[in-house]
Amino acid sequence: MNILKYVAYFVLTLTCMLYLLTLVGAVEVEDEKKVPTYVIDGTEKVLLDDYIAEQKKFKEVVKKRQVPENFTQDQKQQVEKVSRILGTAYGRDVFKHAQNAGDKYGVDRSLILAVILTESGFDQYAKNGNSHGLMQLSENTTASKMCANLYNVQCNIEASTKHLAGLQAKYRQSDRLALAAYNAGGGSVDSALRSTGDIPVSTREYIRKINKYKQVIKVVSE
Repeated sequence: MNILKYVAYFVLTLTCMLYLLTLVGAVEVEDEKKVPTYVIDGTEKVLLDDYIAEQKKFKEVVKKRQVPENFTQDQKQQVEKVSRILGTAYGRDVFKHAQNAGDKYGVDRSLILAVILTESGFDQYAKNGNSHGLMQLSENTTASKMCANLYNVQCNIEASTKHLAGLQAKYRQSDRLALAAYNAGGGSVDSALRSTGDIPVSTREYIRKINKYKQVIKVVSE
């Protein structure tokens, strides 16, 4: 009888423990439902569910996007890359600031974004020698004095666009000459024009790349 009594106590105790564990699990699940989960998207804190929905929507947009048949493999890869960036709060901010700067200084937004893609690949903290940020704004330009922080997205884009607009004005709205000067400096372009009548050879591939990436931006912006 004593053995049966102990067995009964053991079974009862085990049953109670399992029941309590079930209750704890239910409370934890309920708490998880009540506490929202956030992720960082660019500079914004967004709900995880909203982020997942946005990414799903973005993937559907990319699938439907018509990429020209004559695009190079690099251009196709850049379309996917820029589309992914544009699907984030950070990317939308970059596009917005490019539009605002373009409107302010009379520079085509697709050109500004093509320069960003060429110069930094949309890396806000890119650095190469004395050049900084999205548009690789040089410390030696007058426009750079506008920015206390050359890595600030808005200021880098606005100051660099102002610099580019100044070059366009200097070279009578010739994007080819302005871009060559943006890449190699106005002095180098002026010297090459005097000696050969054309832009420096070193800048030609840069300009070809900018023009290809303008097409990328236009496809992504549709």
